[in-house]
Amino acid sequence: MTLQEQHEAIEQRTTNGEGFIQFDKMKIKVKVLDARKSYGRDDVKVTPVEGSGEQWIDLTRLHKD
Repeated sequence: MTLQEQHEAIEQRTTNGEGFIQFDKMKIKVKVLDARKSYGRDDVKVTPVEGSGEQWIDLTRLHKD
């Protein structure tokens, strides 16, 4: 995936840079801070909209709803 394709995928999976990740039975609203390619994966660095911390996750874990 090129940088442009990665950016487009993030836009499809978020609204104004914010999306959701599923963690067990919880859905957490996060904001995308950064993106990278790592070992063939496309990762995004996210932080919770409310709360603290940040984490790199696989782009496919990020969803709009």
